Amino acid sequence: MNKQKIAIGAVTFIAMLVISGCGPDLGKTIIEKTIESQTGGKVSIDSDKGEVNIKSDQGDLSVSGNGTASLNKDFPKDIYIAPDAKVIMSLANGENKSYSVVYTTAMKSDEIYVKYKEELMAKGWTTDPQTEIVFQDSKTMQYKNGAKRLTLIMGLSQESQFEGRTHVQVIGAEDQSGN
Repeated sequence: MNKQKIAIGAVTFIAMLVISGCGPDLGKTIIEKTIESQTGGKVSIDSDKGEVNIKSDQGDLSVSGNGTASLNKDFPKDIYIAPDAKVIMSLANGENKSYSVVYTTAMKSDEIYVKYKEELMAKGWTTDPQTEIVFQDSKTMQYKNGAKRLTLIMGLSQESQFEGRTHVQVIGAEDQSGN
């Protein structure tokens, strides 16, 4: 039997367990073990919170559909995160020194845009105004601090559960090329 048939069978089995309600803990355990075998990391699924966490020697990932994910402990301390942030996804990869966080905030797009500029520049980050893109309520900007690079994307959230909130995505990494 090939791997594709095994995977389809496993997904079908898990779906039947979850749909039937007979074994959600068993289904969750099977999913966790499957992901662990593929990633080599430790997986935990909290179905009450709608959260998945994966911890491995390459990095950590936290994902939540309802804004309850955890900001990764290795996320750089010199990068501003809104105090009322509802974290949807947080990732830190120690292997290539990259990180990302997606969150929503009640701060308006213009307000958080200015706050990022103030906070990052006060901590030694610089930007090239030519990298800033402003279109209606959406804003994108890029910063650098030594070998570290950072891209910020923000705008009004399009997701109904976060209506009226600003969606912020922070993506960063250390330049490994030596440039």
